[in-house]
Amino acid sequence: MLLPLVFLSVLPALVVARECDAGDFIYEYTSCGEHGERWRVAVPKSASLECTGGVPAPQKGLNCSFSCGAGSYLDIATQTCRECTAGSYSLGGGIRFDEFTRLPAGFTVENIDATKDILMDTSAQDSRVVVCPSE
Repeated sequence: MLLPLVFLSVLPALVVARECDAGDFIYEYTSCGEHGERWRVAVPKSASLECTGGVPAPQKGLNCSFSCGAGSYLDIATQTCRECTAGSYSLGGGIRFDEFTRLPAGFTVENIDATKDILMDTSAQDSRVVVCPSE
């Protein structure tokens, strides 16, 4: 009589688990190594992911010096350059600035008062204020 009880205690675990698939993960690159190499790794989309089959193995990524040209982006899932969709753009170069303490080279800052509905027209000799229409 002990055998059926053991079997029943294992059965719920078998029913709940499902096979992992590619849609359960997003892909990210590791930081670049000293020789310019990086890895593409799978990260679960959900912290509570429960599936069998495990996480896909890391793959050698494109060299850190690789970048796509203007008008295309690097699709991390296929590790190939793809054209941008209509209404979006890419300057190319593959550099992304998420956080910085100093303004990166080539960047400028324009200070404007976003609460004002006016625009300074500086192209004319006699700079004038143009009032923007209400929305």
